[in-house]
Amino acid sequence: MFRNYFKIAIRNLAKHKLFSFINIFGLALSMCIGLIVIIRLQDDLSYDHFHPAPERTYRLISEVTNKEGQDFNLASTPLPLADALKDKYAFIEKSARLYPVYVKKASSEKKALGLNMTFTEPAFFDIFGFKLSEGNAATVLNAPNSIVLSKATAKRFFGDQSAIGQSLILDSLGSFLVTGVMAEATEKSHIDYDGYASMSSIPALEKSRRLEANSASWMNLNCAYTYVLLKKGNSPKQLTSALNQITSTYKPKDALDKSKLIFDVQNLSSITPGRDLHYAIGRGPSIGKVAAEVSVALIILISACFNYTNLSLARSLKRSKEVGVRKVSGASRSHIFLQFILEAVIISLLSLGLAYTMMELCKPLQLELFPADTKLNATLIGCFLLFSVFAGLLAGVIPALTLSAFKPVQVLKNLSTVKLFGRGGLRKVLIVFQFSLSLVIIIFMLVFHKQFQYMATGDYGFNRERIINIPLQGTDYHLLKNEIAKISGVERVSATSDNMGKFASGSVRVKQQPADEPVHMRFFDVDEDFVSNMQLKIIAGNNLRPTSGSTEMQILINEKALPTLKIKNAGEAIGKVILLDDTTKVQVAGVVKNFHFEGFEFAIAPLVFRSREQAFNYVNIKTSVDEADAATLVASLRSTWKKFNPHDEFSYSWFNKQFYESKAAEGTVSMLGLLAFMGITIACLGLLGMVVYTVEGRIKEVSIRKVMGASVATIMSLLSKSFLKLVVIAVLIATPIGWICSYMFLQIFAERVTIGFSILSIACSFILLLALVVIGSQVFRVARANPANNLRAE
Repeated sequence: MFRNYFKIAIRNLAKHKLFSFINIFGLALSMCIGLIVIIRLQDDLSYDHFHPAPERTYRLISEVTNKEGQDFNLASTPLPLADALKDKYAFIEKSARLYPVYVKKASSEKKALGLNMTFTEPAFFDIFGFKLSEGNAATVLNAPNSIVLSKATAKRFFGDQSAIGQSLILDSLGSFLVTGVMAEATEKSHIDYDGYASMSSIPALEKSRRLEANSASWMNLNCAYTYVLLKKGNSPKQLTSALNQITSTYKPKDALDKSKLIFDVQNLSSITPGRDLHYAIGRGPSIGKVAAEVSVALIILISACFNYTNLSLARSLKRSKEVGVRKVSGASRSHIFLQFILEAVIISLLSLGLAYTMMELCKPLQLELFPADTKLNATLIGCFLLFSVFAGLLAGVIPALTLSAFKPVQVLKNLSTVKLFGRGGLRKVLIVFQFSLSLVIIIFMLVFHKQFQYMATGDYGFNRERIINIPLQGTDYHLLKNEIAKISGVERVSATSDNMGKFASGSVRVKQQPADEPVHMRFFDVDEDFVSNMQLKIIAGNNLRPTSGSTEMQILINEKALPTLKIKNAGEAIGKVILLDDTTKVQVAGVVKNFHFEGFEFAIAPLVFRSREQAFNYVNIKTSVDEADAATLVASLRSTWKKFNPHDEFSYSWFNKQFYESKAAEGTVSMLGLLAFMGITIACLGLLGMVVYTVEGRIKEVSIRKVMGASVATIMSLLSKSFLKLVVIAVLIATPIGWICSYMFLQIFAERVTIGFSILSIACSFILLLALVVIGSQVFRVARANPANNLRAE
């Protein structure tokens, strides 16, 4: 039976080549997106499966509500939380904390590199499944000032030489002894650091003020990540209850300005993908991002399945006699249903091969769609086949139900009496849906591109032209600055803690009097040449004094800071002495005109410029030449850099180019463009199939009209208007939906473009023009045909 079904399916595919192509190619386009999402989904779900007891391992998180009623969910917790739990509750088998610290300069005998490290405890290697290639996991983190390096980091510092017993100078933290090297990871985890230092190092570092005193402070909620392993037979409800008790018992009176603080639990397997949390660590996606990708794939797939449904229903009357004969011969409805479902699955499997080819062709486009080291495996192949069968069932179920319901007496006696979904109402709805979806995607893509081009090229209020940024990496700022200033082509050199355009360097508590309530303000650390280099405008007062030789610390503030500090105007602020972080007295030297230091995503916030040389991370070099003519200048900069850092790699970036790349979101725009192309192609294929089927069915009518004197234009208008009406309806439906979606998207940004009539008109005109080409190409062919050829047999 199945053999006969298979033969009939193949014959039908071969007999109706155009319809087969439309169905296979349309499904392949949508399935290509589905295959990409399946690959990404497998990667997203592959985190943290190698640990000893993931079902009993939990991360503690913080849920905060401030005085204004704003809710914040944090992946982090205060540092003392783990000790409070471990000391009081026996159902906890082990606990481990991560206390991340970024070291700007970690130095061995030959190299100095940045190090993304974390402090942790010996229990870390008991709770998690990380292995060591060198060292004893039971003792590597016992002694203070010991550190375990990842395999890649150990190779970066020491090459092929063994790292065990070597010393690293960690910037201001001092010397640390390498006691272990982690084995190369074969599976993914949300925990991924270059180094893991012993938590027992912290008391001495806090005592010497090399680290902030967080060990006993419940005030800092974002400094640590706490993990606990429950004993067998205990439930997370016990842990939640214990956390509720701790919140009321240990929370001190000065625990920030929170009106509500709750600790909650998150199972290890739920971290990646998981909830969107502030201060989350790792590169894994959130559950919302995964759900969005799956939803997009399903929408595109459903749109392509509509084509199969549409064309199958359009051709259903031609196959009705086949159904009638089979039923008269003894076939039941289930047999007919199974035959048509099998045809749909065969088409879907053929589409799978084409979809896989399309996916491979997408890889060189570098759209950042594919996870690193993606390899075809048995699991992926199984998922691809299941997905293909699902697509076939989704596409074929409505036609199979419809065709198998035909009554043999009715279809064999008089086909004209057969009513199929009224007058093609369902097929019209499907065409409208496809074009509406395509137009919404086009409108959103155009608005998205316009917004991010504005963000990449707009005027932020600071200069980015002809500026080269070089990371200091711990180099003596004054010596490097003086040497760079001597190079031909260099106009000015300044220093900053962070380059502007994304985030400030941090937040500082500011108040005028010791008794005042502190306010939080963003800050950058800059030198006296920074304002001139960035072409910032001082509207009152003076610039910062040179960092060397000054006896009193000065700051600059922006206009937005004035009302925050309850200062009436810029002139009144000059000379005022204020407190930073409750203890540091500084004098306001000047007020800077407002500018977008964090990008157009955020509203302009109160800002402080201060000058601490130890916080400088970059030098900004204003040049007299453009990037195209800067080869000699860059070579001179490299030579100067090597004088101070002979073992370090020289790295630099042009500010404007780096800024553009970070803001333009070209990868996302390309992805949206790919989706728009697929959506439009699928919609046009569906329309093409319907037009071909309809005009072929009206060839004799057209021939008679031509014999009676109808012109080509009249016939084209007659055949086209019903299809154009559907496209116009789609435009009327999709335009407001696309506008609303785009408007809601733009609300994310403090500074945003207007959608404008031009974007809507371009998108609508493109869709209408495309539909005219698709319809016109087929209608014109039929309208120009010789009527004698079509009526000869009559």
